[in-house]
Amino acid sequence: MSSLLPSDLFPPAWETFKRRPWLVMGISFVYGISRNWMPSGPALAFGLLLLLLAGPIRGGYDMAMLRLARGDDSVSFDDLFAGFSKFRRLFFTWCLYVLAVVGGTFLLIVPGIIFGVALWPAFLLVMEDELSPVEAIEGAWALTLGHKTELFILSLATFVGLIAGLLTFGIGLLVTFPLTQLAWIRAYHEMRLPPRRPDSSGSTTTKRNASPANGTPLTRVTNFTSPLNRPSADRAIGFLARPPLLRRPYRT
Repeated sequence: MSSLLPSDLFPPAWETFKRRPWLVMGISFVYGISRNWMPSGPALAFGLLLLLLAGPIRGGYDMAMLRLARGDDSVSFDDLFAGFSKFRRLFFTWCLYVLAVVGGTFLLIVPGIIFGVALWPAFLLVMEDELSPVEAIEGAWALTLGHKTELFILSLATFVGLIAGLLTFGIGLLVTFPLTQLAWIRAYHEMRLPPRRPDSSGSTTTKRNASPANGTPLTRVTNFTSPLNRPSADRAIGFLARPPLLRRPYRT
């Protein structure tokens, strides 16, 4: 696995963005509205509806962006709504995520930040591994073990990127918002790769997972030396004993 620092994540994120810019901006615009709409005034009913749909839309958005990051150019706008096939799981995952982040913020602020950077992969774990909400939250915590400092730095880079987008009268957000989201998705992809192993020359190499775009099956981490797979976190990562869904291309 390579570094999760912004300098390593944003270049491949930019390459992904350039490959399908209109699609990435379109689904990011819809996702951004669903995530940031505040239910108040005459639009209260619409805002409450978006809160109800936030989890499934987040799951579909993250999965579509992950497929793009892995080179799958078959992604379409309809894939934004793929999470509705797992509506209940994603809705309750979103509830648990918000409770953890908001609760941690009310306590001492810092725990809320830690929960925010540690639990965000939960929606992708529901989409990819069919986890229950509790398993997804626990699995996300296990997946990000040892990476929280790097992810916090990534969150600061995300903040800077969004501010830069706002300074261009908000128009720049059409680029900076999806670009920062692709950087986070790239971080998830890197964390799911097998650990580096020394080759015959003594240097470390990582066997990269192939992209579903070329029809080659994807694989996932199954080495119990990584934080995600430690036996002490059996409940959090019990899904690794299940049939490996990532060995075949994702289909809606």
